[in-house]
Amino acid sequence: MSRITSKGQVTIPKNIRQVLGVKPGDHVEFELLPDQRVLVKPVLATAVFERYIGYLADRAGEDPDHIVAQLRDDE
Repeated sequence: MSRITSKGQVTIPKNIRQVLGVKPGDHVEFELLPDQRVLVKPVLATAVFERYIGYLADRAGEDPDHIVAQLRDDE
């Protein structure tokens, strides 16, 4: 059982953190289910980068410094 602090914070028990694979600094997502239960899901860091997969595929073989300069409008 966990207690809610005056700031609305809750400590996730160690065994639950281990199962979720989360550690300090990681993010979790809360979803309120229709029956008032709360689902807690880890937010995987790789999800942040998934939208960029293949972003530079058409520029394979180009000099990375040149690509960065173009993206920054340095050229």
